[in-house]
Amino acid sequence: MLQHYDSLSIPEWAVSAIEYGDFSGLTRKECKQLSYFLEEWPNDRFHIEWGYERYFSNNPAFGLPCECIDAVIYERITA
Repeated sequence: MLQHYDSLSIPEWAVSAIEYGDFSGLTRKECKQLSYFLEEWPNDRFHIEWGYERYFSNNPAFGLPCECIDAVIYERITA
């Protein structure tokens, strides 16, 4: 069972790394920012649904202002 947990603006450059573990093309700084973020959202506990529209955000979940995609985060609940 999934329960809504949070909604965030995720930098577009991070989506492939979050979904597929593909960190290629990212700078060391981006990898470090993303690693800190992923520590808070372990895959075995959370499920992410991605939006379809990209947009510029001055306040993404991590990193500098950039093009972002909405992420709706659900927590897996065991009954």
